[in-house]
This record gives sequence, structure tokens and C-alpha cells, in this order.
Amino acid sequence: MPAQIEKYLAGKFGEQLADARAAMAELAAVCEPEDLYRRGFRLYEQFRPSMPAGESGWGAKGELDLAKVRALVPTDE
Repeated sequence: MPAQIEKYLAGKFGEQLADARAAMAELAAVCEPEDLYRRGFRLYEQFRPSMPAGESGWGAKGELDLAKVRALVPTDE
């Protein structure tokens, strides 16, 4: 990963970067690449951060709930 992207992500996720990366990798691993390409944005819509009242747009800060990401990973149970 290019250094500038790593720096950007580290600035946004802080201490949760490793956990966020692991949750996203786990979700991506259960998807076929073509399926992930086709459904990626719809998956994102299911876990994207909620915005605080009065905030909007891509630049607004939100809180990412990694439990929502992990809930999209199928389990054998």
C-alpha cells in the first residue's frame, strides 16, 4: 500500500486501523472478487458510519461500527 494512503488511513482510524483492516479483510475473503466488485458499494451501505446530526457528505466524520462489518461475514452456526 502506498505510504500516503497508509498515512491517511492511520489518521482517520487511529488505534482502530488494525481492527478495521482485519474486519474488512475478513469480509472481503468470503466474497468472490467479481461479486465483491459488483456488490461492494451495497455492502458498504450496510455498515457505513452514521453521521452526527447536522453533518453530511463524504468529508463528515462518523463512527464506524466494526460489529456491523463482521455481521456481514457468514458463519457456520
